[in-house]
Amino acid sequence: MNSVIKKLIGEITELAVDATNKTKHDVFADYHGHVSGFHVNYHANGYSTGTPETNIIDIYMDREKNQISKLKQAKRKLKKLLEEK
Repeated sequence: MNSVIKKLIGEITELAVDATNKTKHDVFADYHGHVSGFHVNYHANGYSTGTPETNIIDIYMDREKNQISKLKQAKRKLKKLLEEK
């Protein structure tokens, strides 16, 4: 995995933590190293059993093209969530 992708995953994870702590939304960021998968979802207005989640990104680094642009798009979506404070 190249350094740009690793940096973006770190930035997205940090934004997910910020969004959970600074907005009414609960954001989940998961990296699965054994399959190079990265997934970010959120529950609008907070998590509770049965609430639907909204997907921000589901990506498998070794199977997909344009990983960097997809990660940048996810980063923009999280920044927009943060603006909703």
